Amino acid sequence: MCDEERAFIVNKIQEIANRAFLGNKPIIKVFGSLMTGLALITSDLDLVVTGLTICDRLTMTDYLHCLAD
Repeated sequence: MCDEERAFIVNKIQEIANRAFLGNKPIIKVFGSLMTGLALITSDLDLVVTGLTICDRLTMTDYLHCLAD
């Protein structure tokens, strides 16, 4: 996968997160080999979601379900 394809995927996931987590400001961040510059064309895409207010375990599982749907 090339850099442009990865950027497209990250942007799409950011759009989905913005819709799924209304009232929050989710931020999709890339980490791992892509950030270190060691990613190969076959490397996976390591992502994390930040910017969510998670008060308890139930809220966290609800957020995970929203993102999965």
